[in-house]
Amino acid sequence: MSEDPATYAPNTEPGSARNPRHVELWRVLHPSETMRPRVLDEQAAAGYTGRAAATLRNLRYEDRKRIARGEKPLGPGWLMLGGKIVYPLQDWHDVMGLDRWMEESAVPYGEQERAA
Repeated sequence: MSEDPATYAPNTEPGSARNPRHVELWRVLHPSETMRPRVLDEQAAAGYTGRAAATLRNLRYEDRKRIARGEKPLGPGWLMLGGKIVYPLQDWHDVMGLDRWMEESAVPYGEQERAA
């Protein structure tokens, strides 16, 4: 939810103002409402970008070949973290994050470049 937790955390007493201590407890119990993760696994990254997990795997496979040839990767950046492939949301050192990748690869209004 994009709302501030203070607007939907329950009151401690009927008719009373929001209790700040109770709002803090709400934030602890519902961290997904107030914190954004730094990395996403493949399935979450696929959902976040609106792509299939197989598409991200294929992009990663092709980008490994591009990187080996000294070319710029076309897909989002990824990291190995604890033996698992994860995708950072924001840029992480020299790895492009999902947010910037989507901004740079988006085609406004779906217009494709036309060959002259």
